[in-house]
Amino acid sequence: MNKHATIALALFALLVGCGGDVPSALQVRDMGEEPPVEDMGRDGGEQDLATPPEDMNSGGSGDMAEDMATPEIGLGKPSRCQDGPAGIECDHKTAELDIGFRTREVHYQTPLGQPPAGGWPVVFFFQGSLFSSEGAWTADQDTPYGGYIQAKLLKSLLDHGFAVLAPETRVNGSTYWDTNIPPYNFGWSFAPDHDLMLELFERIDSGDFGDLDGTSLFATGISSGGYMTSRMAVSYPGQFKALAIMAGSYATCGGVNCFVPSLPEDHPPTFFLHGEQDFTVPLYTMELYAEDLEDDGVEVDYLIDEDAGHEWIPGADEKIPEWFSRYL
Repeated sequence: MNKHATIALALFALLVGCGGDVPSALQVRDMGEEPPVEDMGRDGGEQDLATPPEDMNSGGSGDMAEDMATPEIGLGKPSRCQDGPAGIECDHKTAELDIGFRTREVHYQTPLGQPPAGGWPVVFFFQGSLFSSEGAWTADQDTPYGGYIQAKLLKSLLDHGFAVLAPETRVNGSTYWDTNIPPYNFGWSFAPDHDLMLELFERIDSGDFGDLDGTSLFATGISSGGYMTSRMAVSYPGQFKALAIMAGSYATCGGVNCFVPSLPEDHPPTFFLHGEQDFTVPLYTMELYAEDLEDDGVEVDYLIDEDAGHEWIPGADEKIPEWFSRYL
């Protein structure tokens, strides 16, 4: 995360120069296996989408759902996630997206059961710096930076009927989001992460990640992912119904440096979660953002932990799905 800024800066040169061989297909991995899929190719930048595998368009009725252990949750319903004394593990798939000269990964899952008439509402989950979103689906009590609460959040979102898309930052999730990094902080249209978002929006609408509702989008993330969550309001107006920002602030802020400009008139309702002992992204930077939203009449709520630092805080796994559910 941002406390590893020294490592992050060193990785920046690698991030800019990363290239390599790029596959010509959307490749899907389920539980570590790599079944073949039809070539989805590109021709002059236009994508010829192949019919996705059947289990990608279901709400969990395929063989994978039958093979999953289904522990009971609060209302006696089965879950995509196994939660026990050894920790928590959530079943998910991985898609490799061919975007220009790069391959980007997104890890995703839909809830069990039949989707609503318009498809599952979608939560974008944005990782923190240097911690691949692949690792967010599995954790135990000793996972750093509140990783156990993070995994519980993904479980809770799925159990509450939200599909989850967790894209990775560049270089296999080992870097950070472009949102507050020059020159992309003020030139977002040139950012590789902007290209990623456009691709994800397109594939949601095409059904590549299952039966999803592209008109019911939400976003959450921690640290760099918190700034990236704010970016959804700044650069994709009207597309997100609500946001939840953990240990972050406005899209172009960074650490102790934070200036909040005029905010979009249609900024989504935003839930802020923060630790008072966070010295990586100080609490006051979040407050600058939140107070400006309140002044603009945007609905805002808070969960502040007086003992926590730069980490997921207790209650996030319950409060974020509740916040999003208000705006369905």
